[in-house]
Amino acid sequence: MIRVRGLSKSFNGQKVLDAIDFDVATGEIVAVLGPSGTGKSVLLLHLIGLMTPDSGEVDIDGVQVSRLPEHALLKFRRNVGYLFQDSALYDFMTVEENLAFPLREHGGLKAAEIKSKVREFLEMVDMADAGMKYPSQLSGGMRKRAALARAMVTGSKVLLCDEPTSGLDPIRSRDISFLIKGLSKKLGCTTVITTHDVKNAFRCADRAMVLHEGRIVIDGVEQKLRASTDPFVKEFLE
Repeated sequence: MIRVRGLSKSFNGQKVLDAIDFDVATGEIVAVLGPSGTGKSVLLLHLIGLMTPDSGEVDIDGVQVSRLPEHALLKFRRNVGYLFQDSALYDFMTVEENLAFPLREHGGLKAAEIKSKVREFLEMVDMADAGMKYPSQLSGGMRKRAALARAMVTGSKVLLCDEPTSGLDPIRSRDISFLIKGLSKKLGCTTVITTHDVKNAFRCADRAMVLHEGRIVIDGVEQKLRASTDPFVKEFLE
């Protein structure tokens, strides 16, 4: 589903991504681990086409994302759900209106169908009673849930999550991690999560990659990462 080859990106002469290669199979959940400032979010922005690589290619479901013109990129992004680190809900809209917005933008659904789909996805994230609230009335965990529902409501088969547990306490972090895993598996999403939260990454991901100095230093299941003798990997996981 997702194929990245030779992906490189520099800013002001500093290389952030250095010839990265990896694949994500259809329906797989992969976590990209690493400390803050290691390029995890930059990688995610390349996957959705919000950044253009200096070299290399990003292919998602047969689409060469890194080569798409702007009008084609806009169409492509409609099929990718993106959970922003700060949730990025519209403050002037209720939760229901936030979820309805992308459905209206995509077109093709009647008002009753939009309302039904919004309710369906709010129930999936245990927020059926919060639809008329505004983001300012929600806790951090509830905002994450609402943002996750919005990211998935259009039926996207690719879900990108940028630091989904950032700013949450341990219990809410655990809950949102299990929710991402459950919904991804239920809806058949191919999911990429960037995070420095090791414990919750292993809770929801099928496998994880560790990003360091612009390169993926290890890629595999939890047991493989835990068994690594690489000094950076050992220090980071501990």
